[in-house]
Amino acid sequence: VACLLIFVHFSMYLYFASVNFAYVGVLLAAFGAQNMMQTCDAKDESAVVYSAIEQQMLAIVCVTVGDLLVGNTSPGVAATGIFDKLTTLIADGFKAFLCLDRSQEVLLIDKSSTPHGKKFYGFSVVKHVELHRDKILAEYAAATFVGNEAPLEPRWYRTPWRKELWDTVLAASVNVGRNLAVIEFAAAEGLTKGLARRAMILSPAFEGLAKEFVGRATRTWTLVQELLTHEHEGPLDVSEGLISKMQSEHLLENIAQAKAGAIITEVMGALEKPEGVQLASLSQDDACQLAVVLQMFMQSTRCLNNMTDVLFSQKDLLKTSK
Repeated sequence: VACLLIFVHFSMYLYFASVNFAYVGVLLAAFGAQNMMQTCDAKDESAVVYSAIEQQMLAIVCVTVGDLLVGNTSPGVAATGIFDKLTTLIADGFKAFLCLDRSQEVLLIDKSSTPHGKKFYGFSVVKHVELHRDKILAEYAAATFVGNEAPLEPRWYRTPWRKELWDTVLAASVNVGRNLAVIEFAAAEGLTKGLARRAMILSPAFEGLAKEFVGRATRTWTLVQELLTHEHEGPLDVSEGLISKMQSEHLLENIAQAKAGAIITEVMGALEKPEGVQLASLSQDDACQLAVVLQMFMQSTRCLNNMTDVLFSQKDLLKTSK
């Protein structure tokens, strides 16, 4: 009885835990249990036992072939699709926070004569901060769940799932998402009605850095997805010019550090400095908000550099870049 319960337990575990091979657990339970539910002194004929094993294997093979022909999407492909949603959400969050898509915003076109102070930034038509934290964590949880199934998928004629690459880029990407969440929370909870954020939006140095970061991140994530869905040996079907451009780019972290001084000068120089006003908390301090945003950008550039290093250590990518 104990052996039967253990066998059925693991069969049902396979049924409930596996996304694509649950039917194997059902077949194991159905064919195995019927031969185990016998008394200890029961005598089995070799032909009967062999026939049961043969039927079970034949059923598994037939169902597996049918599943491969008309089955569900591969866990690797499904995980990559969720990863695409996650990274798109993060990129859109950075674009929205700094209004990088200026065609969607009216930024003080008719207020050019107004001095650059709180009154000036109060006129800017900028959407309120949208918090992306919950959506990012939801997509991350889904990507982690499906990604854990990918290494278990049989790949008889395909290259193995790139688990090391997947784990690295997923962890780095969600860290970028967490940095975005901190940026959004700092601006949303600030008590200066978003004036510091408006000054950041109109800072040419910050706009240039943000566009460079989002552009590089998007290219990196696109290349990661191409590599994760590349399931045969050989070079990738991507532009060699794109790979060469990414390899020749300067380290983004160094660019961010070089521009930090100009960003601080532009943003703080545009805001009024309260004289004789005692700030009750750091959330009232525009300089503190700017420091949080800059620090999170620096952390995000390090995450992006980490992803790029792992990405360009993949042999298929190196073959393409030759």
